Amino acid sequence: MTIRKDQTLKELSDFARLVVRAGYLPRSAVLTEVGEFVRAELDDADASAQLTEQLVGRAETQLDKEMRTWPERTDNDALTAALADLRSRGYLLLEYCQDHFDATAALRAGPEAAGIVFFTETDVWHAITERMLELKVWHADTSNVVAADPELTMVLEVLQRHGLSARFDEGRIEVTVTWRRRPSIR
Repeated sequence: MTIRKDQTLKELSDFARLVVRAGYLPRSAVLTEVGEFVRAELDDADASAQLTEQLVGRAETQLDKEMRTWPERTDNDALTAALADLRSRGYLLLEYCQDHFDATAALRAGPEAAGIVFFTETDVWHAITERMLELKVWHADTSNVVAADPELTMVLEVLQRHGLSARFDEGRIEVTVTWRRRPSIR
């Protein structure tokens, strides 16, 4: 088993860390997602599987250790409550989706909604590394909310009421978070 560069091994390790810390995928899906990137670097299938298991296991161990120090209520708990509040107001919520195409398809496929609030997997990874989650808020016709829209004001107020600092910038809401989502499935 040979990884071409130490930098590549670090990048694979960082990717495993992000996917594990996101907390949205069951372990089997984490292994699949991380494994795809490992296989791109290693020709040997057995070595790829072994390295994937090692990288994911290490990321899980680090997360488990850190979770013991987390406060009882995390920013993710506040985010979950805020999203439930928005859902109760008729918004469709889409968490950890691939891209805006997924959001468009979900909005068009589902029952009529006031609009959609969503964030992508890369938004979550950015939140993990930079402490800022980008929320996109669209009207039911898939147009972005703008600064003058009462829907934007309402979403910002909901986030604030649940203890999250947020601001609108260039078509998105930037929510300050320390990403501490407890994995729901392992």
